[in-house]
Amino acid sequence: MDNLKLINMGKGNGYRPVVWIKSFERERAMSYVFNLISEDNSNLGSLDLEDCFSEKESKKALVLSPERFLGEFNLSSLKNKKERSFDYAEDINVIDSYGKNKIPIRNALTALEAIKDAEFKGLPVLFVEPNLLFSNETYLYLFSNMINFKADGSTVYVVSTVSPNEKIQNLCYEVDLNALTLKEIKSYLKKYTCEDVDKCAEALLGLTYIQMLQTLEYVADNKTINEAEIHKFKSENFDISMLEVSHPTMSVDDMGGYENFKNYVKTLPKFYTKEAREMNIKAPKGFIAFGVPGCSKTVSASIIANTLNVPLVNINLSKIMQGLVGASESNMEQALNQVKQLKNCVLLLDESEKLFGGYY
Repeated sequence: MDNLKLINMGKGNGYRPVVWIKSFERERAMSYVFNLISEDNSNLGSLDLEDCFSEKESKKALVLSPERFLGEFNLSSLKNKKERSFDYAEDINVIDSYGKNKIPIRNALTALEAIKDAEFKGLPVLFVEPNLLFSNETYLYLFSNMINFKADGSTVYVVSTVSPNEKIQNLCYEVDLNALTLKEIKSYLKKYTCEDVDKCAEALLGLTYIQMLQTLEYVADNKTINEAEIHKFKSENFDISMLEVSHPTMSVDDMGGYENFKNYVKTLPKFYTKEAREMNIKAPKGFIAFGVPGCSKTVSASIIANTLNVPLVNINLSKIMQGLVGASESNMEQALNQVKQLKNCVLLLDESEKLFGGYY
């Protein structure tokens, strides 16, 4: 979905398009929206903040939230921040009155009335958790009227932890902000000095937005960041990551026996060459290793990753599997979406019987 087409659609017919962004990470979602507004031709489906960055003229956006009622965010402030994110507590200027008569804004209802004023005509509007106020029928009625009747056609963005209210759901374009993408992580790494940006970004996969920022601040400590420090901090403090990304150094020479397997591994790089692609030779998809504990099942995956010079991604199935209906499937979908960000990798499903055979 093209954001520019969506904006032009609203300007053309006068109805406000509503982009409902579902995320449990409020500041990350709001950063995404502000960068999206700053670059009018961004794709809403990409979810990559790096694709939204622009050096256009200064713009403003209105922000309505249960805590501050009405505020204003100057998009030009993003250009002064290397990581292109914002601070919810500092960057939003509270608007306490509106209009020529300076009508005071004392609650959420008057804030909703204020954005209709000519002073704010044409400005995009961001609502933060409006669902908390939808229990007030008057507020829900006014919100519905805002998007059901013709006005200036400016886009309405919503950041919420839940899906749209059923009364307005058919009027909203829904976007889910799921796990952090590699491009998004790299946009925050610009603030720091890294030994290898790609490997540091891969090491941060699996963390939430806040966990990522906490990890970076801790391991930076006025020095160059490396992937080993990130992995160490993650393992010691965040025992919730569904992905473990590493770059093994083991080779076939480190394994005893298994001559047939080692001969197979030595042939693998040939399948990924330009010549193999030109001859339409299909690359091997994978293999199943089974046996008693300690027979080098996991080691074999590490050796293949090193031989192909790609990351090894271990999906932590103990974190994937949960008791709630649909939770395991949702976790697996989120983990696989993150794996896709790596493009080339060796994927390890350790103890896969938990996933395919269930618990006994």
